[in-house]
Amino acid sequence: MTLSEERAAALSAVSIFSETPRAALAFIAPLLEEVTVAAGETVIERGEMGDAMYIIERGRMIVHDGERELNTLGPGDVFGEMAVLDPEPRSASVTAQEAGVLLRLKQEALHDLMSHQPEITRSVIRILSNRLRHMVHHMSVEFAYMQQFARLTAAAVAIESEIYVPSSLDDVAARPDELGQLGRVFQQTIRELARRDQQLHDQLAHLQIEIDDVRKARHVAELTESATFRNLQLQAQRLQRRRKSRTPAPAPPATHIQPETTEPAPGSAIPAQPDLARARQYVVKRLSTELAAYNTYHSLEHTVEDVARAADRLAALSGIEGDDLLLLRTAAYFHDIGFVDDRANHEVIGADIARTVLPGMGYQPEQIDAICGMIMATRLPQSPRTLLEQILADADLDVLGRADFIERSAALRAESAAMGALQTDYEWYQSQFQFVRHHDYHTPAARTLRQAGKEANLATLARLIETSRSPSFSQPADASKHHD
Repeated sequence: MTLSEERAAALSAVSIFSETPRAALAFIAPLLEEVTVAAGETVIERGEMGDAMYIIERGRMIVHDGERELNTLGPGDVFGEMAVLDPEPRSASVTAQEAGVLLRLKQEALHDLMSHQPEITRSVIRILSNRLRHMVHHMSVEFAYMQQFARLTAAAVAIESEIYVPSSLDDVAARPDELGQLGRVFQQTIRELARRDQQLHDQLAHLQIEIDDVRKARHVAELTESATFRNLQLQAQRLQRRRKSRTPAPAPPATHIQPETTEPAPGSAIPAQPDLARARQYVVKRLSTELAAYNTYHSLEHTVEDVARAADRLAALSGIEGDDLLLLRTAAYFHDIGFVDDRANHEVIGADIARTVLPGMGYQPEQIDAICGMIMATRLPQSPRTLLEQILADADLDVLGRADFIERSAALRAESAAMGALQTDYEWYQSQFQFVRHHDYHTPAARTLRQAGKEANLATLARLIETSRSPSFSQPADASKHHD
């Protein structure tokens, strides 16, 4: 084979000449210039205008973008072929890995030959037309792919907005490629989440039924095990014994059994002075034995460690002492005792319990009125009137300005979730932020102690809101009853 024939064969391997007849290639072969390159020599530079193509006859070339290697070429390979048709800046550099020989075809020489050899021109046009068709087809496939990928991401947003339609991804899941596999996994995951969500709702409904049953049983036990009930039993026994000698007085009917009191046993006297120790013992016993396990925030610890201690601190700073301090401490212990009976209206229930049991502990009517006023002052939205009511209201929300606010907030969230109030992180932090932002302490002592801490907690909540923010901005749940 002659040198011209060898070079014509090399040209037939070039994509733009693949459909050019061998006879026509014989006219191009003489236009090839032999170029010798040394190892490390740069043949073309990224960004420079191209005006020639190269066929590697001997040696190896590295295609690279700076230090990043893109490809390695050897004998028979071609680079820069599109530059002989349309000069454009080079997209990459080519450097000789080792010494070699290249065959260069310049743009000017090829254009001159194409003007005299229409067959070469037609062959090149056919190749370029095929390339264009393939490119359009590839772009169409890519566009459809991106559309379906966008549908997948839109479905993720729709889930968070609770407007997801399961059938919206059926065609994506039908694809045989990795995107289809992702769509099928997505649908399967959503179906599993929906199943678990329904299961959780069913479990919560069942738990609520069990809670109601336990509450009813506890109410019965409270009646039958209370001191009042036992006193009635004793009275009935005494009446039965008295019938032997004289006509007995009628025993009180069972339907008139009163709520539990701490009324002293027959023969014992009511204390002349309020018995704070006895009042505290009563509250601690009932909270420790009767509170439901899900009360992770409104617990015995909240009453004794948080509110009672905060009330003492604020009282000392406000100059409260003597009988007023005793009444404040009593109200602090009783302020959440209503939770043993019902979460709703627990302040009213707590005040009723105080009015029932405190007379038997030496408290006078006017003192009990003051205590009940303080208990009701903790109800949200707070509206305390007296200084003692303001102190207890501030003590109840002392946590808003403390360093353990986020930890106690988590306990409150768990308690709310157990009662069926499920919220996302974003909804919870948003509701807590709104509650703290709109809260004001009533006493100078509380503002001095906790205002700076409350501002710091607001900043922490703002950061947590930002990190948990979702594309769907759900309205936050009503926070007005969270911390009461």
